[in-house]
Amino acid sequence: MGGVLRCPACGAPDHSPADGKGVHVCEHCGVRYRQTAQGPKAEPAPAAPAAGGVRPAGALVAAVLVLFAGSMIGALYLATSDDPDPPSRAAGLASPSTPPTSVPDAARASSEAPAPRPDPTAELVVHGTESGYKDSFYVLAEVTSTSPYILDKPKLVVVLLDGEGHEVGQATGYADLPVLGPGQTTPASVLVKDPPAHTEFRVELSLSEASWVPELSEGLRVETLPIQEDRSGWFTVGGTVHNDGAAAAHFVEVLAVARAADGRIVGIDQTYAVGKEQLKPGGQARFQFSSMHYDERPDRWDFLVTGKVAD
Repeated sequence: MGGVLRCPACGAPDHSPADGKGVHVCEHCGVRYRQTAQGPKAEPAPAAPAAGGVRPAGALVAAVLVLFAGSMIGALYLATSDDPDPPSRAAGLASPSTPPTSVPDAARASSEAPAPRPDPTAELVVHGTESGYKDSFYVLAEVTSTSPYILDKPKLVVVLLDGEGHEVGQATGYADLPVLGPGQTTPASVLVKDPPAHTEFRVELSLSEASWVPELSEGLRVETLPIQEDRSGWFTVGGTVHNDGAAAAHFVEVLAVARAADGRIVGIDQTYAVGKEQLKPGGQARFQFSSMHYDERPDRWDFLVTGKVAD
């Protein structure tokens, strides 16, 4: 019979040859059929599929088995679970009658970027000035950290102003302690050397979080002798630094902070009791302050000592 055959199942043009029994196997869907006087007629008996084809009967059986297995798993889940919700809801999946599960707040917070650290803060108190050589002078202040973390040595900038408020000069200095912990206070002095003519000044404070914290010695203690004053109002004092700690120390510095009766700083002097050499545990080292002079006579002195742990 001439012309192109069409599969009685899928209706696609089929060029498959007939076997010895006159049976064609559709090259598109794999259905077996015969060409009769009334046209192509599907064969009921199964046969092996052509290469690359799929047996509809086999596919149907597989689908039935899959559905049966799925129903058995679902029945087993329902029989063993105390949750009255359907399996899809118990697994955290959305069902047609249930809105999608929202992300818990705790999980959402953990996926967000951490909050930025607060800017460093500190309180600056300017106590006054102390005369230096010729026209030079020192600006005396204290800085108290209000930051929750350790600060680098605070930087102070003295800005000189003329009568119209214009800047005419500046000088820079640093606080005396090497680092500043939360709530800690450090004295500070800035030398303004050979200043231009000016009528006033202001002090600006620059802060930053410590990127590296030196290992400071613990257990250093200052013992001073009575302070001596000569006829010209010059003061001298000596003393000893004791290392009551467990580690050797070096670069042991002593600060003498002179204060007025109201607590204002009127002068700051510094010296070293120990340099590169080591102050061993249980050891002691002497220091001496000589020729200390102030614009205002001190009422008392505070002695501060710092040192670094020796390597």
